[in-house]
Amino acid sequence: MKCIICGNDTGYTQFLGNTILDNPHAWYCKFCDHKWFTTDKNYGELYADHVEHIDEPTKSMWSSQYWINGTRMMLLGLQKLFVFNVLEVGPGYPGLFYDFKEQYPESTYYFKETNKKASDKLIQAGARKYRDDIKYDVVLLCNVLYYMEDPVLELKLLREKMRGNGKILIDIINPAVLPDEYWENNTMIQVFSKHSLERALDKAGFSVVYCGYEGSQELFEVIKKPNIFDRLLNKFGLITQDRVKQLSKLHLDGIGSSCCCKYIKAIASQSF
Repeated sequence: MKCIICGNDTGYTQFLGNTILDNPHAWYCKFCDHKWFTTDKNYGELYADHVEHIDEPTKSMWSSQYWINGTRMMLLGLQKLFVFNVLEVGPGYPGLFYDFKEQYPESTYYFKETNKKASDKLIQAGARKYRDDIKYDVVLLCNVLYYMEDPVLELKLLREKMRGNGKILIDIINPAVLPDEYWENNTMIQVFSKHSLERALDKAGFSVVYCGYEGSQELFEVIKKPNIFDRLLNKFGLITQDRVKQLSKLHLDGIGSSCCCKYIKAIASQSF
């Protein structure tokens, strides 16, 4: 079989003991370090039945999601964008809706979401459903690219809906930090490496601005274990300078290493 990302012949195939995907074939490409799964089941129905990302919005500094979203917005902020229309694909709830309304208050946030409950909550919050007749300055795919059966095609279609020099942000889990048993009960069908993500973006016509490993697991463990004084300050929305330095150092120490970083993040431009 040809690799779904780079088009080269795959190195091997094996059966994966996955209860949701019903023991699918696991394919691997040695040329771009990409793995993907194929199943005889209707994948769209499987995804809808098992995936529902609905959380309460949080501004707590002790929440790992606060820092995850913060690094996503920081990467976008470094691009010095003029943001009018934002599209987030598969955000669940709340996605990055509140982050964009805070950092880019004049922007309009659109979304594509198959889960009705998440979609209804986004609409109630003031978000808008995807429109096919407008161009987007920023497109967001956070923890969704590996659920797409043909990711390169989906990226090409999204690129066509972007404004010239628009930016796409992709955030995915780094498979190098996941235990083997993770794949026994999961709906992912694409397992991206940093290399295969770059190849997918290039094949879809994007120009990669940045692609790297971020977010050490140690950072999130420290976030969840503040001392009593830090907890008290947090109730008033405060944080000490030493705490900021500590968290920043841990985050930066995690960048660049495939063995300890939990995420792979990429920013790409719509045009060369």
